[in-house]
Amino acid sequence: MGSLLYLQSGGPTAVINSSLNGVIRRCRDRGIEVYGAFHGIEGLISNDLVRLTDLPYNRLCLLRQTPGMALGTSRKRIEGDFPFWKEVEQTLIDIDCDYLLINGGNDSMDTAEKLHEHFASWGLKVVGIPKTIDNDLLGTDFCPGYPSACRYVMNAFASIKLDGASYTKGKVNLVEIQGREAGWVAASAGLLKGNLAPDILLLPEFPFDLEGFLAQVQRIYQEKGTVFVALSEGIEVPHDTLSGVDSFGHPDNEGVANALGSIVRKTLHLPVRASVLGTACRSNPYTISKVDSDQAQWLGEAAVDEALAGHAGIMVGLRRSKEKSLHFSLETYPLHECANRERLFPKEWVKDGFPTKEFAAYLLPLLRGDLPVKTDINGVFLACDIEKARR
Repeated sequence: MGSLLYLQSGGPTAVINSSLNGVIRRCRDRGIEVYGAFHGIEGLISNDLVRLTDLPYNRLCLLRQTPGMALGTSRKRIEGDFPFWKEVEQTLIDIDCDYLLINGGNDSMDTAEKLHEHFASWGLKVVGIPKTIDNDLLGTDFCPGYPSACRYVMNAFASIKLDGASYTKGKVNLVEIQGREAGWVAASAGLLKGNLAPDILLLPEFPFDLEGFLAQVQRIYQEKGTVFVALSEGIEVPHDTLSGVDSFGHPDNEGVANALGSIVRKTLHLPVRASVLGTACRSNPYTISKVDSDQAQWLGEAAVDEALAGHAGIMVGLRRSKEKSLHFSLETYPLHECANRERLFPKEWVKDGFPTKEFAAYLLPLLRGDLPVKTDINGVFLACDIEKARR
C-alpha cells in the first residue's frame, strides 16, 4: 500500500489545521505513511514535502489551535497547458503516492478536479476536504472555518457597538466584514440582539441603494445620535482594491467601508468611523467553535477513509440531521459539481433587512463549545510549527 499526500490551498481558516490533525491521526491508525506538501500545489511542483507520520504528539495536539495554514498555502492555478505535470508526477512517484487529499475552498476543488482528471489512469485517489469562512461551497451543510469566523465577528461587532454607544453623540460606525460574493459571515452580525444589534445590515446578495442607505443613516442618527452598520466587503460601492485580483480572477474587496465612509462624511456631514474585520476573523484561536473544530477534524479523518476505500473525484462534506441540530453524517459530492461554484446566502432567510429565525436555527448551534487554548507564561497562544524535514 502506497503513501498519502495532503496539501492545503486557498485562504486560511481558524480550523483548517484541525482537518490536518484528523488526516494525520487516521493515517496513523490505518498504518499509512502520510506526507504534507508545503505551499499547496507549489510543493508538488518543487517536491517540497515533509513526512508527518511521526509528528510529535505535543505538536499534533497544537494543530487544533493553530491559525493559518501549518503547511502554507498557494493560489497557483492549474489551467490550459499546465507546464509542470512532469514535476508533479515525479513528486508522487518519489513517495509511492496512492492517495492525494486537497483541503480548500471553491477554487481548490477546481485544482483537485484537475488533479483527479490527470491522474485517473494512474489509479491515484484524489479527495477534497472543504474549508472556507465564506461558507459558499456546495456539497456540505456548512464549511469548516465558517462558524469560528462568525463567533469572531459577532463578538467583535458587539464590542464595537458597546464602545461606540458610550457617547451621547457618537459616529456613523461602518464595520466591514469579509465576504466577497456571499454574505454568510456578515449575516451573523444580524443575529445579535438588543443593544448589541446593528442598525443596518448590508449583504452582497441584495442590490445596494446608496440614496436609500444615506436617508436611513440620517434618520437613525437623528433618532439615536449614532449609527452602527454591519456590511459585507462585497456590497456594490466603487472603491480601489488594495491588491488587485488573484490568479483565479477574484478581486480583493477590502476597503469598501472607507469608501462608503467618505461618501457619508461628504454627503451628510456626519462623523464616521470605519472598522475592518478582515484577516482576524479567520485567524483567532480564542474564538474557535468546538463544533467547528471537531467537524473539521472528522472530515479530515473521513477523507482518509474514503480514499482508502477506493473512492476518488469527490469532496467529503457534512449532512445535518433534521431531528438533531448537531448530529452530522458524511456526505460526498463530485468535485466537478462544486469546483468554482458558489452557494450564496439564501434571500428567503432575510426579512426587513435582517436574518430570519431559520438562519438562527442554522447557525447558532454551530457556535457552541469552546476550544481550550494552551498559552505560554505570557498568555500568548502556542502554535504548531511543522519544521521542514527531508525524507
